[in-house]
Amino acid sequence: MGNYRAAVIRGGQWDTTQAAPRTVRTLLDLGYSVTVLCWDMSGESPARESRGDFEIIRYRRRVGKAGVKYFSLWLLWWLWLMRKFIVGRYDLVHVMNLDAMIPAVMSRIVCKHKIVYDIRDAWGLCLTGQMFPIPQIFCMLDRFFTPFADGLLLSQGDVRFCAHFFGRRACQRVPVIQVLNVPQHDMGQNSRIPDATPLTINYSGRISALRAAYVLADGIKGRKDVRMHVYGKLNDPDVRKRLESMDNVEFEGPVEYDKAVDYMDRADLISLLYDPALKVVFISSANKMFEAMMLAKPYICTEGSYPADVAERFKLGWALPYGDISELRSLLDRLVKNPKLLVAAGQNGRAAYEKHFRWEQQRAKLIALYKYLDGNGDVRPRKHLGWYRFIDASSDDIKNKDYMKI
Repeated sequence: MGNYRAAVIRGGQWDTTQAAPRTVRTLLDLGYSVTVLCWDMSGESPARESRGDFEIIRYRRRVGKAGVKYFSLWLLWWLWLMRKFIVGRYDLVHVMNLDAMIPAVMSRIVCKHKIVYDIRDAWGLCLTGQMFPIPQIFCMLDRFFTPFADGLLLSQGDVRFCAHFFGRRACQRVPVIQVLNVPQHDMGQNSRIPDATPLTINYSGRISALRAAYVLADGIKGRKDVRMHVYGKLNDPDVRKRLESMDNVEFEGPVEYDKAVDYMDRADLISLLYDPALKVVFISSANKMFEAMMLAKPYICTEGSYPADVAERFKLGWALPYGDISELRSLLDRLVKNPKLLVAAGQNGRAAYEKHFRWEQQRAKLIALYKYLDGNGDVRPRKHLGWYRFIDASSDDIKNKDYMKI
């Protein structure tokens, strides 16, 4: 790639997930000079930092993420980014989410950079539990700005939903690839085999009522044969009080990634139960889903979601009607009495991970997109063929899906 310069932009700490670090590493491997531009919302990290082969530049402004103040400060974040784009003169900007996409498009007339729009969180879908017109505004913004990208990267699992959500205008103009949230490194070769004595449920990440906190609490209430290990971000005092009052729940706050994976490895069952009131549930390819496969751990998830489709296809977990406590308790009864079900589902998950969900497979698609945008390489994403090249269903089938009515 010669002396090409690239910027990777994320509106938050850049390394809280694997997405930005592995994007940086891929660009470096292709010969780009890489700069990370991110928003340090704690204000505790240095404004500039060198990591040897790439640089990190931070916008340091304290704010609570995803609150009213956060969104009100977007304009200042955009102005900061646009100045960095002009000064940096990047050939390629890889932007993660709408808050970085808007200034990338606005500054391109001056900077002439190419844009990869990496949709980590479709804001219009993530905010569907909010009052009108908040979700509709973010849906409109995403649909408006998406066609201005030079390449579109989807981390979502259900591309049929994305086809409906982002619309025909985007698919006619933008080459699209799908790079799922799979682990960058395989840490599951020597994973612990589930034994269900007692059955341990792993409940991690963002802990909230919308992510089945009360559902799981009710499902394991009074049981000595089932325990739950809870760790992650928890801001709801009522949820905290409920979980900490239970004898069979072990609770702690956020932990480092390696420790989180170790905790998952010690569990027998991973929870991916999310409230379907949040439309993003139906397309989400949560990191935990693929980490569970890697570690040969089965998971439970919400009926109708992308994880449910994968669980059914590969027989690696169980989908439940969200909020049905009797169904959850019945499943737990079966798994406690027959741990071989856990082992078999976990092995199926590991086999699916090895065949379909390794990072090397996702990385190859990302490299193909970068080479396409650079005008090099023999392997190129096909352009102007439409979203439906990803799927088997017709457009009429897609429009008839109830969960796609936003």
